Amino acid sequence: MANLINGIREVWDQNLDQEILLMEFAMRRYTMISFDTEYPGFLRYTPRDASELKIYDNLKFNVGRLNPIQFGFTLFDRTGNVGGTWQINFSDFDTEINTNDCDASTSLSLTKRKSGIDFVKQRREGVLSRSFAHKFGEALNGSFDARKITFQESSIPIPCPFHSQNSNQTSPKRHANLEWVTFHGLYDFGYLTKVIAGYKHLPASIATEMLLPDSLQGFQLMIGGLFGRIYDIKYMARFCGGLQGGELGLQKLANILKVGRTGSAHQAGSDSLLTVRVYLDMKQLYNLDEKVYEGFLYGVGGRVMRRDISRQFSLRFGWPLSLVPPPLYGLVKISNTQRPVVVHCVPRPVFQTPTFPLFIQSSVGL
Repeated sequence: MANLINGIREVWDQNLDQEILLMEFAMRRYTMISFDTEYPGFLRYTPRDASELKIYDNLKFNVGRLNPIQFGFTLFDRTGNVGGTWQINFSDFDTEINTNDCDASTSLSLTKRKSGIDFVKQRREGVLSRSFAHKFGEALNGSFDARKITFQESSIPIPCPFHSQNSNQTSPKRHANLEWVTFHGLYDFGYLTKVIAGYKHLPASIATEMLLPDSLQGFQLMIGGLFGRIYDIKYMARFCGGLQGGELGLQKLANILKVGRTGSAHQAGSDSLLTVRVYLDMKQLYNLDEKVYEGFLYGVGGRVMRRDISRQFSLRFGWPLSLVPPPLYGLVKISNTQRPVVVHCVPRPVFQTPTFPLFIQSSVGL
């Protein structure tokens, strides 16, 4: 049975299977998912005025050499109903970093003091990231096998037909239309991409830095293919009056909006739930059209585009779909001082990975 703390479901190695199944069932009803990552810190710190090349180079270095401490996921819908919050506690996070660039132990100690995470318990009872990646990937694809799990009925908070005759039926890519919400999500997507993609492609002994693409554009294309629709509320806050142009943290943003927190700050489950509340409150208070902000991550230019847009480009510009490899090789450029401008691109008609997309102005809607 999960440890329920302030309504947040704590996930450990012993209850991983049943909690992943609960998440998969909730995804059938709630099509938006907020997530947050707690990680040890930074081996390389990035100055505020750093170039995008430097930002991504540091991200790749940090994410490739560190493992996350926690993932937090909250499933919800556009009307504000929350289907549940899960906090995944990993056992294979980093406690000692040997590097010439920096020592993340200070950040880890700070995380421990601020959040109250019990690292000893987490190391002993936590989830291996590769086990989580395998099972969470199956949940996203609708292929997680419920027949392998024995449930205590009292542990199930919502009606679920786990033991029905059809519980073993699967639907490939069942949850491909999930919409992902983050706060300052560049590193969140970095760690989630590393964990989900890494367990299939690389042995545990190989550094996962090589898993991430060489360029920021390639990284944006990768997460567009993996996650589809994404929103970053720190980016959205840039265009909302009274929110300091987005230059503030999640808790300060929540304080301005008078949004309450459940659980402890700097724990992934609590932060993912607070992200949902801030997102919904901002949309209502500022009457935001979320489609305008879809695909933009705070701190970098370019727009992450979901895979299904590739068909629109194919029909609009005549490229055969076979020449539009997934994920779509296209970005949208914007000005740092203006609202997003819809400027689409056409992928180059080549089978190998293109270097730079060809940008053109078009009227294709998102």
